[in-house]
Amino acid sequence: MDGLYELSITKIESHKRTDTRWISQKTTYDKGAAYVVVHFSAQVVPYLSELKSRFTNYTMKQVPGLTSPYTIRLLEMLMRREGSGFFKITLDDLREHMVHNKAFNKFDKKDVLKEITKKWIAGTPFHQLFRIADNNKCKLGKGKRPRKVKIDNIIDICEGGLAYDGALLVSALCEFVEMLEREGTGDTINRLQLFQKRLKYGLPTQTTIALYELGFSDRVIAQDIAASLNLDATQQKDLVKALKKDREGARALMEK
Repeated sequence: MDGLYELSITKIESHKRTDTRWISQKTTYDKGAAYVVVHFSAQVVPYLSELKSRFTNYTMKQVPGLTSPYTIRLLEMLMRREGSGFFKITLDDLREHMVHNKAFNKFDKKDVLKEITKKWIAGTPFHQLFRIADNNKCKLGKGKRPRKVKIDNIIDICEGGLAYDGALLVSALCEFVEMLEREGTGDTINRLQLFQKRLKYGLPTQTTIALYELGFSDRVIAQDIAASLNLDATQQKDLVKALKKDREGARALMEK
């Protein structure tokens, strides 16, 4: 934006020279918002018609129903390929455009990162996730001075890259599928919503997720309660009934 602000159009007529800035107001880009506001100078408006073919365009009616910057960014990616027929967007494409967590993006061994991601949503504790990275001698960054991965980096990757960016990305995909308003997408939406919660909480089942949202907001405790009391309900009201029924067992687990 600084570069655009410094640019100007020079118009020379006879012995008169006029310099006009492209934009009249300097604007800061919000990285997480997926858009930028630009105030063009009134004098350059006639020149803007030539820019249409060089930027991503989408109609305003496509935008108001979207609640997430991630969904708008996804729409932008699709509109760039409008008219190209069938195409696919890879996970790497989504990661590059949607995941902003520095530790996640600097992690050097993507196959190990994929394994850590699978283990995270399976409920594996942080120290075991760190052991995976440590055993594989993973680093952050490339070049002459890459940094050794520490457990704090693993926590940041899981809570920032997966639980935050990743969950927002899946939520955007869900919102986008809903926006299509096509029949037969209900099951896809339900699966995406469950996957979004698994990424957000790092938990493997609907039961452990429901326990976490019920107030047992620790991944290890939620899984321990579900396993020790043989809980399989997925609705919070049913879990409350089961916990009340086995008060002593629940109390003993909490006092461990």
